[in-house]
Amino acid sequence: MRKTRRTFVKQGLLAGSALLPVGAAGAVSAQPGQASPRSAAERFRGLLEGPDVLQCPVVFDALSAKMSEDLGFPAIFAGGQPVSASMYGVGDFGSLTMTELVEFAGRMAGVVDIPVVGDADDGGGNPLNVYRTIQSYERVGVASVMIEDMYGAKHLPGLPEGPMTEIPAFTDKIKAAADARKHGLVLIARSDALSAKEPFEKGVERLAAYSEAGADVVFLAGAPIPRTPELARATNRPVMTVTMPANPDSSPEVLRSSGVKIACYAYQLMAVAMGAVQKALRDIQTTGRIQNFEEVAVTSAEYARIVGAADSVEIARRFNAGGAY
Repeated sequence: MRKTRRTFVKQGLLAGSALLPVGAAGAVSAQPGQASPRSAAERFRGLLEGPDVLQCPVVFDALSAKMSEDLGFPAIFAGGQPVSASMYGVGDFGSLTMTELVEFAGRMAGVVDIPVVGDADDGGGNPLNVYRTIQSYERVGVASVMIEDMYGAKHLPGLPEGPMTEIPAFTDKIKAAADARKHGLVLIARSDALSAKEPFEKGVERLAAYSEAGADVVFLAGAPIPRTPELARATNRPVMTVTMPANPDSSPEVLRSSGVKIACYAYQLMAVAMGAVQKALRDIQTTGRIQNFEEVAVTSAEYARIVGAADSVEIARRFNAGGAY
């Protein structure tokens, strides 16, 4: 069987620097003389220790996840906004349950070999809820989970942002999450202090407290990218940011010089896909066919490669899946 890009990426990650010996749930036992396989969390920690900015697309379905891996991205983010829109047709307003978020992240972890970051919103409620949430995410094989300090209904157009968890209460959530993990899950602490109209300094204070409580990575939503060094100094943690298409600071060079470790691309893939589908539907309405279809669509051969048709054909041949039953 040919070596796919997916296999190549996985082997490259496995060849990274050694980490603390934490194991993955359900990991395959090593044979005598062989190195133990590393969990997704371990591989993600290895990436965080490396010199590069991790470009992390926020995917909205299994195909966008597989395409991201195929093109060589080191990790993907199963974000709450694309989950809400693509799977349930609603906005990211805090209405999804933890079960729905975990199920989506598990789907993504099941179709790619690169690390997957899951979005856990506020963790599901109080620290007891958070504890179970982290255990659920680890069981489905994600590498990392992001928990945020804004809770309840949020991001509703025209209405005030959601309420903020007080620092002591949220640090209890982080401590519960850190205690619940058993296989090295990477905890990302997100603060929406700026969205809630708190000053930048309050956001820094929040992230410093969250880091001390056990967060591995910090994210201050809406923080200017050039101010990343301030966040890194205050927390002594890698910093995540969300880049926007029109922001000149989103270039890899600026991200690198600013000390950004994880660059996420929010809803951008989903927005582009929605725009393409909307245009195609309008073309069908007006002309009965999609304009420039051959130029904008993937070929049938490329589609078959991305979904792993060759692997399915090989299995079918080996086990006579096309035979009569």
